[in-house]
Amino acid sequence: MKFILDENVPSNIKAMLKSYGHEALDMMDLNMLSAKNGEVGKKVVELNAILVTLDEDFLHLKKEIKSTIRVIYIHVHPPNPVVVESVLGSNLNSCIARLKRPGVVSLEVEEKT
Repeated sequence: MKFILDENVPSNIKAMLKSYGHEALDMMDLNMLSAKNGEVGKKVVELNAILVTLDEDFLHLKKEIKSTIRVIYIHVHPPNPVVVESVLGSNLNSCIARLKRPGVVSLEVEEKT
C-alpha cells in the first residue's frame, strides 16, 4: 500500500510503514513542503495513496476531493511521535481494510499525562 504523510506527521511513521512493507512518501519526497491541503489531497488521489495526517482540516475538504480521497486522521494531543506510532501501528490493518474505498478513518487518542 502507498501512504503519503502530511507535514505534521512525525518522521518515525515513515520508517514504521516501510518496516511493514508499505511505500511511504512525505511532503519533502514529493517537493510539496507548505502545499495547501487541496493540493495535497489531489496528489494523494493522483498517486492512489492513503494520506496520514494529524490535521483536522482534512476532515472538511471540498466535496470533489472528499469523494475520492482516502485519509487516516490521527487526533492526538500532544502529538507525541511514540504515541502516534503506537496508535497507527495497532490500527493500520483495520484502517487499510476500511479504506478500500474513499473515506476518512479517524483515530482518536488522548495521551495521559
